[in-house]
Amino acid sequence: MTGREVDDVPLGTHVTGLRLDRAEILAVLGAATRAPSVHNTQPWRFRLRSGTIDVLRDPERWLRVADPDGREQRLACGAAVRTLRLALIGLGHRPFVTLHPDRTDPWLMATVRRGSGRPATVPEQAMLDAIGVRRTQRTDFGPGGVTPEARLALRRAAIDAGVWLDLVAAPEVADRLGAMARRAYRTRMDDPAFRAEVARWTSWADDRHDGVAADLGGPAVSPSAVWLPGGARPADGQGLSPSSPLLGFVSTHADGPAEEVRAGEGLQSVLLAAAAHGLSAAFLSELIDVEPVRTDVHRLLGRPRRIQAAIRLGVATASPPTPRRPVEDVLTEDSEPLPPV
Repeated sequence: MTGREVDDVPLGTHVTGLRLDRAEILAVLGAATRAPSVHNTQPWRFRLRSGTIDVLRDPERWLRVADPDGREQRLACGAAVRTLRLALIGLGHRPFVTLHPDRTDPWLMATVRRGSGRPATVPEQAMLDAIGVRRTQRTDFGPGGVTPEARLALRRAAIDAGVWLDLVAAPEVADRLGAMARRAYRTRMDDPAFRAEVARWTSWADDRHDGVAADLGGPAVSPSAVWLPGGARPADGQGLSPSSPLLGFVSTHADGPAEEVRAGEGLQSVLLAAAAHGLSAAFLSELIDVEPVRTDVHRLLGRPRRIQAAIRLGVATASPPTPRRPVEDVLTEDSEPLPPV
C-alpha cells in the first residue's frame, strides 16, 4: 500500500469541510504521527474527506505474532487520535471525535471533525508543547522520580481522556510485578516467530523511517533495564517515596475495540503530561499482552476495571528520538488531495 503524493495536487483543489490550509493539515497529521506504537510500527493511516479526517489501522503494519487480536494497534491509533485532537486545539479549533464509527469496518478507528474555535487550556498547552519532546525510554532510570504534583497531573490527564490511571506505590507489589514482567519477557523471547518479528522492526539503516535502532537495543527491551533502581525504597518501608519512580496502569471500565482506542487516547495524554513534567516513560507491554500474566496482574492489583497498558515513569536521560514516516506515506490512496501550496 502506497501513500498519496502530497506535492502532486491539481491546483484549485482543497479539503472543503475541514477549512484547514495545507500547512495546517500537514501540521496536525505530522503531530499525530509522533504518537507511540509497539516497535515503532506507526500502524496508522489517515484519510482526508470533505469535513473529516479518518484514522485507520494499517493492516500491513499489524504485528500478527506479538499482537494477534490487534489490541496494541488500536492503542497506537488511539494515541494518534489524541495527538490529532491536541494539534487541532493548538490551531484554535474544537475537535469532534467519533471512536469506531462504523462497526462493519474493523480498520476505521475514529473520525475527527473540526468544530468551532476555542483556545487550549493550560494543561492542553503543556501537552501540546510536549509532543515533540516525548520519548519512549529504553535505558535505565536515574535518581529522582514522580512528585505529588506530577502524580495529580497524570491522573487528571487520564480522567480528562475518559480512562483511569493507577499508580503503584508499594515496593512488594512492584517486586511481584517485576517478576511477572521478566517471566512474560522470557515467554516471548522463547518464541522464534516473535524473535523474527522483532528482527523485522529492528533498524540497521540510518534512512529508515520506522522501527527501533539496533543501538537502542531494538524493539524488545528487557524489563530489567527499566525497572525500579536499587535504593528506591524509603527507610520505613511504607511505600515509594516522592522521589521514587512509579509503575502506572491505564484502565477502562469496559473492554472491546472502541475502549482500546479510548485507552490509547488516555495513555497518550498521560505520556504527554509526564513529559511536560520532565518525566520519562517506558512501556511494559508484556504485562498486558502475555497470558496468563495479564490475568495475574489483574488479580494482584485487584482492580475491577480492564487494564489496557502498563508503563514505568521516572526521571531519566532522554532516549534519542525514533524516526517517523513523512505525511505523504501515511495518507490513504483514496484520501482527498491536500490544498495546493
